[in-house]
Amino acid sequence: MTLLHRPSRARLLPTALLGAALAMTACGGGDDGPGEPNGGTVQAEGPADAQTATVVSVDGLKYDPGTVEAVVGTLELTHRNASDVPHNLTFDDDALGAIDTVTGGQSKAITLTFSEPGTYVFVCTFHSGQVGQVVVS
Repeated sequence: MTLLHRPSRARLLPTALLGAALAMTACGGGDDGPGEPNGGTVQAEGPADAQTATVVSVDGLKYDPGTVEAVVGTLELTHRNASDVPHNLTFDDDALGAIDTVTGGQSKAITLTFSEPGTYVFVCTFHSGQVGQVVVS
């Protein structure tokens, strides 16, 4: 007669908790604010009243570039998803708006009007740690 060894529930609980903690870390976990913008910088193209720029969601749950430099005026910001998971782009300043869910291979754009210099932070609300910014001068 062969007996199967089964770990006790007391041993399974720490393993399950560790797995949950690792899963939260992989997606960013916690709520320590938006964090630092992801890497890279792009300069918006075009005149102040018709600037354009694109940020891309890439594998690793990041925006590339994470910083868009623009001047006071109007910016058409395109969000392209180059990964297989859905992303969005939401500004901390609700008045600026958001780009709803963009699935793999899709692009969506938003027209933003900046009336004063400053740093305007955007995040993917699905993935904490996926942070970008528009720096307006």
